[in-house]
Amino acid sequence: MIDELLGIDGDTLRPPSGWGNMWGATFGGYVAAVMLQSFERNAPEGQSVAGAHIAFARPLRTEPEARLVVDVHHRGRSGAAFSGRIDQGDATTTAGIAWATVEADQPSRVEVSPPDVGPPEAYERNVSRGGENTFVDRDFDMRRVPTPEDGTLMLQWMRLTRLRVEDGESWPVAALGLVADMVGAGQYRAAQLTAGEKYGALSLDLTIHVAAIPRGPWLLGVFENLALDRGRTIGRGLLYDQHGTFAASLTQQSLVRAIR
Repeated sequence: MIDELLGIDGDTLRPPSGWGNMWGATFGGYVAAVMLQSFERNAPEGQSVAGAHIAFARPLRTEPEARLVVDVHHRGRSGAAFSGRIDQGDATTTAGIAWATVEADQPSRVEVSPPDVGPPEAYERNVSRGGENTFVDRDFDMRRVPTPEDGTLMLQWMRLTRLRVEDGESWPVAALGLVADMVGAGQYRAAQLTAGEKYGALSLDLTIHVAAIPRGPWLLGVFENLALDRGRTIGRGLLYDQHGTFAASLTQQSLVRAIR
């Protein structure tokens, strides 16, 4: 199901229409999901992706089709390491590295607790202004938790609408890529507070560390901008499932540029 949603057919990628942003390129969360799925498919049996660093070299377009390339550099009983890329035409659009591990039956220690917020149904669904992000309204049910307007902290509940994840069912690792890009919410707010409305953030890279596979259907994202300097912004995010389990940490670096 996740392969069909992303348009993956073996090593061929056919980006479905409708994922594009206002500049006609597919957005970073979709690309991150494709890379995570490529790595997950190459993980040895019994192992799952534990972390990935993904660099966005150039925009991925809906046309023409693209090619997925994954190289396995180490394959062991407890872990594996990969590198991969997405090639479209004669150029590489995305490059990444990842590692997978096997689950170990050991005592758990969790240092990160979710913020004290209400359940998803306590908040209204977000709707994009002007319809410029139609893929967001189509593929996500996002519900923002009120936070101070003079800061960059953003909290929101997120649920995928076209990929059905039942209550208590595990999220596919690739689906975390679709929501990981939402870490840009804090970065976008930082750009607005610093430079005004006519500025946007363009993702350079995204790092995802998976602590535990979340159980659906809702994830709580806690996003905050850490720095904005010299035209670059660094955002950090934490993901929790609706049962309070810490699922993943996110770090994203973006360019901040005026929209002309």
